Amino acid sequence: MPVIYEIIPEENHMFVRYDGRVTNSEIADSFAEAQQNPEFRLDLAHLVDLTTADFSVLDFQKIFSLFNMYARAHEGAGIKMRVSIFAPSDTVFGMSRMFENLAGTSDFFDVRIFDSLEAAREWAVNPDEDEEDNSELEQSV
Repeated sequence: MPVIYEIIPEENHMFVRYDGRVTNSEIADSFAEAQQNPEFRLDLAHLVDLTTADFSVLDFQKIFSLFNMYARAHEGAGIKMRVSIFAPSDTVFGMSRMFENLAGTSDFFDVRIFDSLEAAREWAVNPDEDEEDNSELEQSV
């Protein structure tokens, strides 16, 4: 399967790997399957690795459809979706930016794109880091 979810409860996130050519239905099916896992929770951050992803069959309309699928699940539960994306190539970065821009239109998403898997992982597993950075900035002003 081109989309693989691995729940890592001790780090409060899911590692999601996209491998090869990935379609909307495969992404949706994998998310539905992940939700059946007893360890799944909507508040788990998503750490997405797009190193070997091929999004050649996706376009804006399909990404918008995926955005709506995630939005229905998270908005309906009142839980923000935190997504940390490792996008090492220009193509997957561009597709990720579409998702990030859509996420910016909703209060139920926090999406960041990284060019380092370690930086993406760090942000996914340390959700309070942003708040600490902001509070330090505010104190110095």
